[in-house]
Amino acid sequence: MADTRRQQILSALITRLQGILVSGGYETDAGRNVFEWPDVELSDEDEMPAIVVRDTQGPVERNTNATDLHTLTVSMECLAKGSAAPAEVRKVMGDVIKAIGVDLTFGNLAEDSNLTSVSMLQVSHEDRRLGGGEVTVELQYTTNHFDPFS
Repeated sequence: MADTRRQQILSALITRLQGILVSGGYETDAGRNVFEWPDVELSDEDEMPAIVVRDTQGPVERNTNATDLHTLTVSMECLAKGSAAPAEVRKVMGDVIKAIGVDLTFGNLAEDSNLTSVSMLQVSHEDRRLGGGEVTVELQYTTNHFDPFS
């Protein structure tokens, strides 16, 4: 069964994020821990640094040529744990931005990608220091009118 264009783009994004490894020229190995809408809160040392991917809103605008322009918002929460968590979070956010910039169309699945925000979210000091930040992008793609598989 075919995937929707939205799923194809998210799968390509997750694959790209999984390539974030020091051996691949990035600053972190966050690509080892990429999660899509995880069921549980991440807190295990072995799961850090991590990237949590969530697709949220996706407004649709009808074009005059019987196509729909989708603007999909995707947030990527960047997590790190340890004494240098805030600095590590900033590195993960930088790696995410760099990875998205490799190909803004994700192999022509999208028309464009726009970075909309980069924010620090949290630093907590419970049992160990945990930091979080968020990178948000909008991914624009076109489908035939009322055909999310096209």
